Amino acid sequence: MVEEVGRRCAPDHYPQAQAELRRTVQKLDDYVRDNSDFTPEEIAQFKSQQAHVGAPEAELCQGDGLEMFEHIARTDPVELSTSIDALIARPGAPTWGTCL
Repeated sequence: MVEEVGRRCAPDHYPQAQAELRRTVQKLDDYVRDNSDFTPEEIAQFKSQQAHVGAPEAELCQGDGLEMFEHIARTDPVELSTSIDALIARPGAPTWGTCL
């Protein structure tokens, strides 16, 4: 969701963080694809429901999502990348919590 908010709601802000968020989403997508039986359609449906991918900007660009983007965008991109790499370091079926 944070990548979606940044890309659509603040496209000109924090370019380095935006690039790292795109790489992070790609890493997570690759992990799910490589370690699950989810179809591309199921992944897209999950992203729509959980990450608000494709949601109207009036809904997406207000409230907690924008605050979360701002907070993460101010984080060191290397720290973000390192934490995601640790999450996906082991093969196995992906599990979903409140933040992934």
